[in-house]
Amino acid sequence: MKTLITITTILLTIASTSSAQAPSNVRVLFRLESLSAITIEGTSTVNSFSCTSKFIQGYGNLSGDPTTPEYSEVSAEVAAQVKLFDCGNSRMNKDLWKALQSDQHPLIMYTLDTASVSLPSDGRNEEIDVSASGTLTIAGTERPVELQLKAVQLSENLYSAIGTHEILMSDFNVEPPKALFGLIKARDRITIHFDLKTRLTTLQLMQN
Repeated sequence: MKTLITITTILLTIASTSSAQAPSNVRVLFRLESLSAITIEGTSTVNSFSCTSKFIQGYGNLSGDPTTPEYSEVSAEVAAQVKLFDCGNSRMNKDLWKALQSDQHPLIMYTLDTASVSLPSDGRNEEIDVSASGTLTIAGTERPVELQLKAVQLSENLYSAIGTHEILMSDFNVEPPKALFGLIKARDRITIHFDLKTRLTTLQLMQN
């Protein structure tokens, strides 16, 4: 879910598009901006639901030679507090929080393992395809998750990653929320929509 994720976009954007002008030894730092949002959408036996969080925390860095990213050190992590997802209905909020075991596991986390970027064939980088592989943790259960994103540059040092990803709650040992004594039950499959904004800072490292 966290997807979170947008840090991956910036890591690869920098590594792939800035090698011509970047110094030979750099560190790129990232942080999520307050404009970021993640939405969980699903259906139940009677209707659909949508829950959004605009309180996403994330950081990351890439260090090394951007012209040879295979030798670079990359780390990235994104986290969202379960109780900050708002479904527009207080009862539904509590049902979601309970299903995700928010008291025992207050955070949903995504840790980046590997990532790759694909630039447009015409050489322009207005929109970049990013594939990310990492570990998603929900309700204390870890699962490998691969994400497909579209990255765009909004302004100097500010990027956006947009995409969707489907998961099964049961894969994370989460029982779909129920209401009205079990007469209404959320279906297992949910879709995550993310629109994440990342600010970056590039630092030149001291040469030995």
